[in-house]
Amino acid sequence: MMTITPGGVAAFINDCLDSGEIPCLIGMPGTGKSQSIEQATHRRNADAFVWPIGLFAIEDLVGVPGLIKGRTVFHAPMLGIFADDPITRELIVHLEEINHANVQLQGALYEMLLNRSINGKPIHPLVKFAASCNPQSARASANHLSTALRSRMILARFENTSADWLVEANRIGIEPLIIGYITMAANKGDEAALNGFDPKAEGNTPNPRGWAKVSRLWTTMEAHGRDLQSRAATLAGAIGEGRAMEFIGFARMWKALPDLSGVAKDPENAKLPDMDEASSIYASLTWLAFNATRDTLAAYVIYSGRMGSEYTTVMMNMAVGRNADLKDTKAYIGWGARLRSRSV
Repeated sequence: MMTITPGGVAAFINDCLDSGEIPCLIGMPGTGKSQSIEQATHRRNADAFVWPIGLFAIEDLVGVPGLIKGRTVFHAPMLGIFADDPITRELIVHLEEINHANVQLQGALYEMLLNRSINGKPIHPLVKFAASCNPQSARASANHLSTALRSRMILARFENTSADWLVEANRIGIEPLIIGYITMAANKGDEAALNGFDPKAEGNTPNPRGWAKVSRLWTTMEAHGRDLQSRAATLAGAIGEGRAMEFIGFARMWKALPDLSGVAKDPENAKLPDMDEASSIYASLTWLAFNATRDTLAAYVIYSGRMGSEYTTVMMNMAVGRNADLKDTKAYIGWGARLRSRSV
């Protein structure tokens, strides 16, 4: 089984669905499997059903028995996927956490996917299936997938890398401080800052879902005027104590930054952050990136260049990740040309 990241999910799902196959993403909790399938469905302009398989009983899929003229028959459930249902465009049914199914339900799912029917009632040709689940090693109530059911799907290991997640984070408006912190961690080779799932931990550990929660909490805490120290316990409930404290430390550096509002006017002489402290450097780069405009970007290139050319690269990547229109500026084009000339 190969590994794919969010950048490759759309191609994987499209190739499977358009070939009549069933894609299945297997990945740790909170990494974005369901979101990736949802986004792929949206891009196909398809309708979607999500079936939380862990909540299904066998009757939910095969129906309940009844008597007709003295004979026992199963009345098919009203699932909205059958040939006689009013389906007018592609409908993707997401079998979420498919390995939460017990042995009996797995057998019913296998028959459904194999025969494209339930108790002889055919499934509409516009209906397609996709699946997701956690590996058993995640200790997330997962059962062993039978060989028969597994063989009906195209399996891929799903991992949400920092690079892929940062693209999505900018798109959905994750708190800038979090983007800066994860960027710093990734550049230090600390991938566990984003993907630190530990099945043995008693509490939550870092994952993309946890950081999305931190982003929403941070916005609320800012609005409520909470001091930094009082935020730690709540954030620890989403990403674990160690990461929460480290992130709070990054936020302290942000608040302790020199006034950067004057950088645009005098980038050559504006005070630099503490160059002996990575959090201070990355906090300042984050501020620059999220305050960059077409008019100020050139000055921010000069200022970040005083820290080191590698930091200009970090700032630029964050800035254009937030606002792709900055790629059309003379500052960005000139910086790119100088970068290429140095690599020759």
